[in-house]
Amino acid sequence: MNTNLGLIGKKLGNTQIFNDDGSVTPVTVVEAGPCVVVGKRTPEKDGYSALQLGFFGGELAAKDTRLWTLGTGIVATLLVLAGAGVHLRAVLRRYELIASFVGSLVLMKLALFPQILADSSAARIESYFCMLSVFIVGVALRFRLVITAATLLGTGTLALLFIVLFAPHPDLRAFTYYFGSSTLVALFVAWQLEEKEKVAFLQQVVIDHDARTLESMNHELLRLARHDALSGLANRRELERRLGIEWERLRRDGKPLAVVFADIDWFKAYNDAYGHAAGDECLVRVASTLRACLLRPADFAARYGGEEFVLVLPDTDLAGALDVARRALAAVDALAIPHVGSKSAPHVTLSLGVASVVPDDAPTADRLLDRADRALYAAKRAGRHDVSVAGGESERPGARESVPPARPSFRPHSGAD
Repeated sequence: MNTNLGLIGKKLGNTQIFNDDGSVTPVTVVEAGPCVVVGKRTPEKDGYSALQLGFFGGELAAKDTRLWTLGTGIVATLLVLAGAGVHLRAVLRRYELIASFVGSLVLMKLALFPQILADSSAARIESYFCMLSVFIVGVALRFRLVITAATLLGTGTLALLFIVLFAPHPDLRAFTYYFGSSTLVALFVAWQLEEKEKVAFLQQVVIDHDARTLESMNHELLRLARHDALSGLANRRELERRLGIEWERLRRDGKPLAVVFADIDWFKAYNDAYGHAAGDECLVRVASTLRACLLRPADFAARYGGEEFVLVLPDTDLAGALDVARRALAAVDALAIPHVGSKSAPHVTLSLGVASVVPDDAPTADRLLDRADRALYAAKRAGRHDVSVAGGESERPGARESVPPARPSFRPHSGAD
C-alpha cells in the first residue's frame, strides 16, 4: 500500500537500507509523535532524471531539484561572466570589488541551500561546497584582509537573517558548523598570509634600500678612486687608464692624440705668501677653469700631482692642441688671482707644454706624456707664463725627438713684461 508519509508526521529525511541480498532500498524517515516511521521511498514522477544519478545519495524531490537547478544555474552564470570579465581592463581595475560581490552571491546560495533542501544528503553536500567556497573566497582569491572580512562576515550575516526569517526548519547549529567555523578559519589563514606578505614586503624594501645604498657607496668609492679629492679632476691613476684606452682606440683609427701639460708658475711662493688653504683654493679655481676650456665630451682633464695638470685631447692634431693650450692660458689669466711672489706677472699664471702624436704599436702612452712634459720645462726655461710645443704635427713615436727652444710659443702681453 502506497502511503504519503508526509501526512503521518514531520519528514526527517531520506536514507538507504542495505538488504541481506546486497540490494539497497531507499527509505524516508518521518517523525510521528513519539515514534519514528521508516517507509519505502517512491520516486517522484516530476523529478529531473538528469539529477537522479546518485550524486546526492538518492533521488531529489521535485521541489529540491528545481531549487538546486535554479541556484546552480545562477552561480554558473555569475562565474562565467566573472571569468569573461577578467580580460577587461575596467574589470581588472576593480578586481576586489567585483570578485567579492560575485563571491558573496555564490556564498549566499551555498549557505542558504543546506537550510532549505529537504534531502539531507543534498543539504550535506551543499554545506561541503559552502565550506570549500568560503576558503576560496577567503584565501585563494587573495583579497586584502579587510575585504575578506567584509565579504565573509557580511554574507554570513545576510544568510543568517534569511535563514531565520524564511527557512522552513532553520538549523542554526548546522549553519554555525559549516559557515561560521569555516569563516573563522579562513579569516585566520588570510590574516596570517597578509602578515607574512607585509613582513616579506618590508624585508624586500630593506633589501632594496641596502642594495641602493651599497650601489651608491660603490659609485662613491669608484669616484674617489678615480678622481682627485681636492680639484674634482681625474687623478693620476684614472689619467693612465683613460689615456691607455684612447691610445688603443686612436691607434686602430690612425688618428692623432694630443696632451697638454700645465703647471702653475711659482706655486711654492704662492703657498709661502698666502698659506696652504689659499693654495688649495687656487688649485680648485685653476682646475675648474681648465675643465671649462675643454669643449668636447671626449676631452678630459686630470691632476697629475701637486700643481701640475694634464689635458688629454683625443683626435686632436698639434694645431688644435695649441689652440686649447692658449685658451687655457688666457682663461687662467682672466681669473686675476693675485700672486705677489710671481716673477712672471702680478697674478697666477700657467706654463704649458703641448705634444701630439699618432699612436703606434707602443704598449703605453708614456712617450707622449714625456714629450709634453719636456715641452713644459722648455716653457719654464723660456721664462714661464708660456706655451711650448714638442716636435711637429706629423711627428710619430720613434721619430726624432726634439723640443723647439722657444717657438712656436705664445706669450700674452702683460703689464709685467
